[in-house]
Amino acid sequence: MRPTTVTDEQIQQAGIQLQALGRTITGHSLRNLLGAGSPSRLLEVWESLGGAAGAKSTPPAPASWPAEVQDQAEKTQQQVCELLAKGYGAVYQACEQEVARRHADIERQLRAQLQDVEDSAAALERDNEALQSERDDLERELAGLRDEFSQAAGRHEQTEADLTAARVDASQLQHTVEALHAQLGAARQQLEDLPALQAQLQTAERARQAAEQSLAGMASELAILRDQRHEERQRTAQLQEQLTERDQRLEQANTARETAARELALAQAELTRAGQAAAEAAARQDKLEAELAGQRAAALDNQAERGRLQGALEAAQTRLQTLQAAQPPAEAEKTRQTAAAGPQAATAAAKPPRSRAKPSK
Repeated sequence: MRPTTVTDEQIQQAGIQLQALGRTITGHSLRNLLGAGSPSRLLEVWESLGGAAGAKSTPPAPASWPAEVQDQAEKTQQQVCELLAKGYGAVYQACEQEVARRHADIERQLRAQLQDVEDSAAALERDNEALQSERDDLERELAGLRDEFSQAAGRHEQTEADLTAARVDASQLQHTVEALHAQLGAARQQLEDLPALQAQLQTAERARQAAEQSLAGMASELAILRDQRHEERQRTAQLQEQLTERDQRLEQANTARETAARELALAQAELTRAGQAAAEAAARQDKLEAELAGQRAAALDNQAERGRLQGALEAAQTRLQTLQAAQPPAEAEKTRQTAAAGPQAATAAAKPPRSRAKPSK
């Protein structure tokens, strides 16, 4: 057990002092005056010692003292009690004043601290509102980035569809050129006896060669466009990864606002570059489609020219057959021999029968 820090005599003297000050004796008043001990024990000891009666009673004087000495002792004891009461009252008042002063100082400090806490809470509230507003702005920007990403994905799909259509058109154009080549070969065999159409045939051949060269250029352009589309897919995948990382960093926006803003600016620049690349790809695709349209028009013109040449050949053959039918057998044989000898001789031999055929009509 802990040793008793307050003796019974100290408790009794404290009770006497409180009685002298006119205060009620309680365990807490004894505890405040002594500065130690349990209030219940202090009050129990005070009551066991006789309380107020014991405090007011004076010790019996020895029977051997003279009456004068006893009177003087009583007076001295009374004066001592009065002095003790005055001294304890002054000490108690000084203690109360010191406690009040300290209480006022502590109250002022607490009020100042409370004001600081309220100011800090207001500042934190303002910072929280600013962070919330910035978080809302980041979420709106992120939603815009997602919309732009969706639009870019749609443009990529449209570009892929256009590339597929361009491949189909190129394949059709290749088949058309091959068919035109075969038709030109057949026309060349049929028109070997017509030197006048040789120049047109050479023009058609040059057109075919130009179409083949254009087709080769388009194939190279398609390969370049395919590579660019692959690069755009890679950039799109990178942008998707950046968007995913940005979603994760958005949860830490309250503590990393500046970093999120810089990364968002980088993502916007990357998205702008991707949009520019997509626009350039679209422009090259439009150019390629224009070239394909030109090649289709050239192929149609070549087909029309071939039809015109075929019609001229059939008309010449019909005219030759008509002339042979209108001539006598001997002249017809001569005309066939002349036509076999050369186109110029056939032309010269075919002119007189035309003039002689008029009177027969």
